[in-house]
Amino acid sequence: MLADKVQQQITRLTLVTGGQQDDKEILKQRAKHEFSKFHQYKQGLEVRQLNMHIKHRNMADQIQLLTLGKDTNKPTKIILLVGATGTGKTTLINAMVNFIYGVEFSDDFRLILIDDKNAPNRSQVESQTDLITAYAFYNLPGMPFDYNYVLIDTPGFGDTRGIQRDQEMINQLKNFLKQGYGIDQVDCVGFVTAASASRLTQTQRYVYDGLSSMFGKDIKDYIYIMATFADAKPPAVLAALKEALVNYAGYYKFNNSALLASNISIGNDSDSDDEDTTHICKLFWEMGCRSLTKFFKLLGNLSCQSNSNQGSV
Repeated sequence: MLADKVQQQITRLTLVTGGQQDDKEILKQRAKHEFSKFHQYKQGLEVRQLNMHIKHRNMADQIQLLTLGKDTNKPTKIILLVGATGTGKTTLINAMVNFIYGVEFSDDFRLILIDDKNAPNRSQVESQTDLITAYAFYNLPGMPFDYNYVLIDTPGFGDTRGIQRDQEMINQLKNFLKQGYGIDQVDCVGFVTAASASRLTQTQRYVYDGLSSMFGKDIKDYIYIMATFADAKPPAVLAALKEALVNYAGYYKFNNSALLASNISIGNDSDSDDEDTTHICKLFWEMGCRSLTKFFKLLGNLSCQSNSNQGSV
């Protein structure tokens, strides 16, 4: 039944495009009907969770590798994402997934990897991700860039469990990189932080220094600031990073409040609050897409980085 539904969508697209299959649209329909399952309805959108395959899992070390699709001989680009609890890292990862599979603001569905509300009994300031997870998305026609994508998600640091938990997270990451699971390099590190942060916290400094100890002093050449909850202004966190003498290769702005926001205005009044909200969300969505386009384009030109202290990553 599922295969028939996907094929019907492909046939319809072929007819609409005059016999020329639109790879981007077909990819999006496969993501909706073949690669994901229904999770919930939210703000009039069908939220669908991707069906990831568990390739490796080690619960003792709290590390795992999940994949989607069939392995290809395409180049692979690997992004390590780190961020304090509450900085929007989970939502940023979900936004990246929607970008990879071509989901647009006007579409009636959204894709998620992680449900950031999946721990109702846990404190809001406690990390909701205890495992280090590498998500591998093998290349398919219609993806924005011609390589495989790997997103490494790490536990949020700076939660209520204190510095000891942050130290454990650094050790987890070291174990993950040692075991490899076929991931023998990283191409860049995305340091997720709120755009409005006026100072670098002690925990953020600790994690940055921990990354430097693992990857060496050249980390400044491939660590990128992912400034979340951003608006049109330059992120205030850039001044905080400068004051703390934290070096980085570049920064990108995101406001992922638009990810699961309604894209349908209620009523026809162009001056209504609903119309204004939808317009603002659309602008935030477009800002995120521009940032991701620039980021992934840059990623395609970066050489992989290895860790001289631990061997290949």
